[in-house]
Amino acid sequence: MSGRDELRPPLAVRLTGRQWLVIDCVVAALAAGILWVSVGRHGVRYHAPPPGPAVFAVLATAPVAVRRIWPVPVFAVVLVASSVVIAFGRATAVMDVTLCMAVYTVTVRSRRPAALAILVLTEVSLAAGLLVYRPADLMFVDRVHSLVAAGAIWFVADSVRERRRYLAGQ
Repeated sequence: MSGRDELRPPLAVRLTGRQWLVIDCVVAALAAGILWVSVGRHGVRYHAPPPGPAVFAVLATAPVAVRRIWPVPVFAVVLVASSVVIAFGRATAVMDVTLCMAVYTVTVRSRRPAALAILVLTEVSLAAGLLVYRPADLMFVDRVHSLVAAGAIWFVADSVRERRRYLAGQ
């Protein structure tokens, strides 16, 4: 077999911690920029967009840059900021991506009881934001996309954690 024919480990295994940090920083910067523009664009109809949604949009996205270093504080900040953005009626799919990144990281590193608490806390917090906003003019799926995305990624992270434990023989 030549060197080209040998199997290489998956890219996710070959990346170093520093490379993962750079990837997280790029994703956080892109998400913060996109969400900032989105919140600002929606604010135009009010002639002077309130600074609250824009600030919370950045808080819902930027912290994922350091999610591998401080998973619990990043999760807490992103969850609270995401709930506030939802309460302002400005939630987008970009925010769902960063919320899911935070939920995944903290869930995959937690034991099952703590992970269940994370799921409940996430869903209750996001539902509270929806209850404050109460969008009557939106379709059902537009109201609950963050709830569904966070719940789905929680199940993925929980499965990954349990699979890793099984392979480690614990």
